[in-house]
Amino acid sequence: LEKFLQYLSWVSNRSITRVLTWSHVDKMEPFVMLAGFTHWGHMRFHPPSASISESDIFAAKELYHKCTGLGSDVQEKLNIAVPRWVKSKHEAHIDKIIDLGIAFEVLYLDGPLEQLSYMFRLRASWHLGNSPSERKELMGLFSTIYELRSKAVHKGKLPADEETREILSKAEKLCASAIVKFINDGSCPDWGSLVTGGS
Repeated sequence: LEKFLQYLSWVSNRSITRVLTWSHVDKMEPFVMLAGFTHWGHMRFHPPSASISESDIFAAKELYHKCTGLGSDVQEKLNIAVPRWVKSKHEAHIDKIIDLGIAFEVLYLDGPLEQLSYMFRLRASWHLGNSPSERKELMGLFSTIYELRSKAVHKGKLPADEETREILSKAEKLCASAIVKFINDGSCPDWGSLVTGGS
């Protein structure tokens, strides 16, 4: 259920959480109903509600089923990256960039690597860019994203201006695009081949 809600969150571009769950029982078993009802958490606080379309639910099901067939290496990355992306949807600037930074690092960095910032920018721009000019633009954008994430972690504050909000919005969209690309590709790239112009 939690995984499905994460993909429903991704499809509908909002954070969707469970407020209440219950068990449906046969109408001929009235005495089972009380035992079958499950209440999760406290009901005093309700997050803002929003409509979810049938097409969103269908798309989330497709995405969920596609993910269950992925290799363990991709699933391990998505098990961390997707919840972080969902969590970032309803957080303030500092926590948002930290969670998005974690999601990006899980997707694009593995093992002990030197020059983490450079390796992240290089891999992410080659993975998501389709041309030299697009990759160059992404390198600059990912550099700014990494800088904001470092400021949030080490200084605990970010500029509260329009430029920062715009970068965070772009980071959120790029992270979503990266997640979908990993899902559609079905495997982790051969980074050495990719960053030297291979497929």
